[in-house]
Amino acid sequence: MHVMPKLGDRLLQQIKPHEVNLLYAQMTSLAPRTRHHVATVLKSCLQAAMDSKLIASNPAGGKRPSPGDAEVGQALDQDQLAALVEGFRGSTLFEIVCVLTFTGMRRGEALALRWTDFDAANKTLRIDRALEYTQKYGLQFKLPKKRARASDDRPG
Repeated sequence: MHVMPKLGDRLLQQIKPHEVNLLYAQMTSLAPRTRHHVATVLKSCLQAAMDSKLIASNPAGGKRPSPGDAEVGQALDQDQLAALVEGFRGSTLFEIVCVLTFTGMRRGEALALRWTDFDAANKTLRIDRALEYTQKYGLQFKLPKKRARASDDRPG
């Protein structure tokens, strides 16, 4: 849907890295996750063509970050987490940074929290939903990632 209109009429051997970068640059209206998926699939397909010796090199295979990579988080060690939390001390964001840091909660899960999810007496916080944005439907609630996997009926 996104690659074929731009590169689909070209021979694989004719596709150049700058054309792949141009394709990525033209995908600004897509969600970051969608851009990342498009880049991942394109790179994998071109790598398969290279492995099959249909092309000499992968024009999407350089060290360039794919679209959406900036959206992907980075794992922090204990000292880095402590520095992060300490850096927010005194800020209006301190409490939410603490909750996100020490629970491992995802951004969409935090945005979907309600006061009814918090049980002060038992010192628990339920994560029953996540908020997501899609171009087609806008903002909507969905099951959190672990619950979605647990309710998935597909084998394997």
